[in-house]
Amino acid sequence: MSSATYKDQIIAGTRIDSQGERRPKEYFEELIKSFPARSPLNQQHDMRLETVGYLENFRVVQDTEDESEWNVIADVFLTKGDLDSALKGFSYSALEHLASNAPKPYVSVHLPYPLYNDEAYIRSLLDEVPGLLVGRWVKKAADPTTISLVAALIVLVVRPEWEIQYKENIRPAILKAIELIKGLREKGSSADLLQHVRGNIGEDVQLLFVPDRANEDASFSEAAIFSAVSAAIAFLQTDEKSKNVGVQRIRFYFDLGKRRYVLFHVQYLDGTDTHHA
Repeated sequence: MSSATYKDQIIAGTRIDSQGERRPKEYFEELIKSFPARSPLNQQHDMRLETVGYLENFRVVQDTEDESEWNVIADVFLTKGDLDSALKGFSYSALEHLASNAPKPYVSVHLPYPLYNDEAYIRSLLDEVPGLLVGRWVKKAADPTTISLVAALIVLVVRPEWEIQYKENIRPAILKAIELIKGLREKGSSADLLQHVRGNIGEDVQLLFVPDRANEDASFSEAAIFSAVSAAIAFLQTDEKSKNVGVQRIRFYFDLGKRRYVLFHVQYLDGTDTHHA
């Protein structure tokens, strides 16, 4: 179909969600403050595919049928596909702090439902992993693959000697993050890996590494991560829009055939995005 606009579409709300949890109006009011003015719509079945549109004008309004409930609504702009499929591809997510065992942690793990309710497991992580922050990764929909988010919290500053900085400062955190990911498997959770890089206009750019879920050992090899970080820096150094607008997130997926990460999606600070096949 051609492009189409759908105003005032409900994308979330205070009703009990598919995980049996409820969040109040105030939670969503704070949440949408963190959204960019434009939020890309991914295709639910495969994030590596091109986006199908975007959302704008997020706000929280009272439900017209039940005044005790509140809805998050937005205007949906489709470039392909149908509205129902597009909204199934939208899932808000929020990272919430639970506990830390250091004033300045250098690695974090945000657990999905139901792991973030497992107090004994959270205590064991804090006892076993120094310099750790533990939090919730709250998502709109139930996640059948229980994906966690593990991050190295030291920001890599792009400059000529970045490789030295990486090896001396970033590498230890990356290796600790990889060990965390291996431990999560015992709890039935896969993980994405996150690293921050300082962008061209001073922003912190998220580098998100999505593994081949069936081949995490290959996906989280040190060589694979280092190569992807190098590719991200090369992109930031050559992409003109990143120099003028700034970048929010660069996504990579691990291509098992190529034995390396492939850059497939860039989201800029203004909410626009580009897909790289």
